[in-house]
Order: sequence, then C-alpha cells, then structure tokens
Amino acid sequence: MCGMCSHGEKCNGMCLQAGLFLIRLGLGVVFLAHGIQKLQGIDGVIGFFGKIGLPAFLAWAVAIIETLAGAAMILGVFTGFAGLSLAIIMLGAIFTAKKAAPFMGGWEFDFALLTSALGVALLGPGKYAVSCLFAKCKKGAAKKEEEGCCGGGCCTK
Repeated sequence: MCGMCSHGEKCNGMCLQAGLFLIRLGLGVVFLAHGIQKLQGIDGVIGFFGKIGLPAFLAWAVAIIETLAGAAMILGVFTGFAGLSLAIIMLGAIFTAKKAAPFMGGWEFDFALLTSALGVALLGPGKYAVSCLFAKCKKGAAKKEEEGCCGGGCCTK
C-alpha cells in the first residue's frame, strides 16, 4: 500500500510487518498446541485415524508436523515449508475428517487455518522473525525488500 497503513498513516511497512507477525503467531500457537495434544494422546489419535480409514503412521506424521511447523511459525523460520505442510494437513482434514460436515460449524476453522498458512508460505516470515537475524543483504541492494527477503524487508543496509 505504498508505505501507508490501512488507516492512512505513514508507517514504513511497520503495520504490514506487525500484521504478518500476528498471523504467524496465531497459526503457530494453534498448531503447536494441537500437535502437542496429539502427541500426548497419540493412541486416541491413531484410533480416530483408523476409524476414518487412515493408517497409524499418518497420525504420527500429523502430530509431529503440527508441532514442528507450529514452532517454526512462532519463530519465523522455514515458514514456506511450514506453511505448505500445514496447508496440506488442513486439506487432508477437510477432505477426510470433515468431509461430511457443512462449512459453518464444520470445516470453516480448518479453511481459515489453510488459507492463513498458505498466505504465510507465500509472503515469508516478515521482519519480526528469527530467520531475519541471519539474513544478509546482497551487494548493491538498497533494501532487503528489493530481494524479497523475509516477506518485505527484514533488514536494511
């Protein structure tokens, strides 16, 4: 938005960066909590997966991916891979566990998580991320956003 916040004040992209951080944080907390819960009750998760025709190893895979990708979102590392992994899990949930449910009261939350995870995967972690602490500007670049680093400028020269 040309350096303007949605409310019309100039902020040099701070609102965009803060918004991206909040989306990452929300996704990360939700998936980390769900992943840990699945790991703590893995026998029940395996049983549920079996009831809907999915193998036990997928229960383990989903629990581990949700936990690790949730932590990655919170920290802002590997967000492309984490976002894509979480989006695939949510597609799986929508088309297996929730396939008979209506949108409202059924899979709308899963859809919101799916689209948010894809959004972060496409945008990158943003400026407020651990990965930006280690990013380096290429020689000759005035700003990181010219390189597409960290979803629009994690560091400036």
